[in-house]
Amino acid sequence: METLDDLLEWLHGSSGLACAIFDATNTTRARRRAVLEKCAAASPPITLIFLESKCDDERILKQNYAMKLINDDYKGASSLAERQRALDDFLERVAAYEKVYEPITDDEVVTLATAQPELPPMRYLQTVDAGKRLVASQMDGDSLVCNWLLQLMHTVHLSPRTLHIVLCGQSINDRDGIRGGDSPLSPEGLQYAQALAERLKQRYVQMGDEQRPPLVMTGTLQRYTQMGETIGETLRRGWGTPPRVVPSRALNELCFGSLEELRVGRLRDSFPHEWQARELDRLNYRYPGVGGQSYFDLIQSMRQVVLAIEASRRDAVVICDVAVARVLLGYFTPTPLADIPELPAPAGIIELSRTHAGFKRSDTIIREGALPFLATLR
Repeated sequence: METLDDLLEWLHGSSGLACAIFDATNTTRARRRAVLEKCAAASPPITLIFLESKCDDERILKQNYAMKLINDDYKGASSLAERQRALDDFLERVAAYEKVYEPITDDEVVTLATAQPELPPMRYLQTVDAGKRLVASQMDGDSLVCNWLLQLMHTVHLSPRTLHIVLCGQSINDRDGIRGGDSPLSPEGLQYAQALAERLKQRYVQMGDEQRPPLVMTGTLQRYTQMGETIGETLRRGWGTPPRVVPSRALNELCFGSLEELRVGRLRDSFPHEWQARELDRLNYRYPGVGGQSYFDLIQSMRQVVLAIEASRRDAVVICDVAVARVLLGYFTPTPLADIPELPAPAGIIELSRTHAGFKRSDTIIREGALPFLATLR
């Protein structure tokens, strides 16, 4: 979408709650007022929030400039001379931008409200020094988007970090061909857990002693607890003290409702209507019975987990089963909602490393032991 008119047309054509980002500088008060007027005049009116990022921290600025040199504008600048010319060019752009930019202030909010009281309040969020401080104005408490945006922006920072998504090992129920339940790891599942923990330990040993132990996040079922204990004890040998292990029900596998403990392969034959409904809409299909969930339900319930991972200033290891792994991958890669149930989540360690453009993915396959049967299915 190239213009604000295109964006407004898309919003009005969307069903249900929709949110869009108008990626534009809006450098002056006059431009911001024009955008607010257009959104207010739409039918129905569009809630508008300005997001401003300010930074005076030279260390952060230098890191940002270095990251800019590897984006598409400066692709191919490999030699020192080429990189210096690219940096000079970017700094010239910054200087030109500074000459015309009028920062958002409370005075602008008050002046606009006095001059044009018919307009909605000018809402804005201002992040200072890449998340060290957050300023909010007119962010209504009864607005769902305002609430979630406040929480999200409160977690944002640029600290280097890595997220490890690790699939849980095979449980006793998995070995016996039974869906769900709360059984412990099988001997083969324990073998897989130990091999995976050793691989994680090797990675951190290579990084040196200055690396802080990661935060380990797990579900609350027996198999997750065993995986967490195995990984925690193995990593403890690298630091002398065990990493912090945080359990959360939100990281438990998708609940099959009344179909829990159904035998593997029986869904299509015993409940053909359920199987067909799931195949038609894998995102929104909800398993029947008490506690039954859909992928969309899982996405909703994992919001706080995602915010906790975003806010963490250290690496994180998340122990989970395949549905939760897909939701995390859908958020951090990023992926359209409808495609999340089809994302591949291989056996082993999925490593997501922070880059200037988001997170870069690399997979480490663990072949020892055994995984739950759901990890081998589509």
